[in-house]
Amino acid sequence: MNALDTLKQFLDHMFNGRMDQALGLTDPEVEFIAGMAGGHPQVPLYGHYQGRERVRLLFERFGDCFIPGAFEVQGALGDGETAVMHGHLRHVVRSTGRAFDSDWALVALVRDGRLLRYQFHEDTAALVAALA
Repeated sequence: MNALDTLKQFLDHMFNGRMDQALGLTDPEVEFIAGMAGGHPQVPLYGHYQGRERVRLLFERFGDCFIPGAFEVQGALGDGETAVMHGHLRHVVRSTGRAFDSDWALVALVRDGRLLRYQFHEDTAALVAALA
């Protein structure tokens, strides 16, 4: 399976509530970066997550923060160990009821069928505003 196929399979497991299967596609020391790697005082899910259990925590925080909505993939490509996807998302922030609407991009490093690194980019200012 190539890098893009691995990433697509990971996301399919995540979107369909199969957390253990998704994590099974990651390296034990996988590195996830959500939004701002250094974190943000208003966005509890932003930061750097190392290892499977920390990635599990990231997705728990996602569920605490959002009522999931649209997650559209508009393009994807893969080359060797790198997979890139981009698109548009729209979620509702649980604490405020406000919509978080953003373009996004995802860059992943995959080796031997396992995610090693996953970095998600979105409009961080728009999320901070939706949380206010």
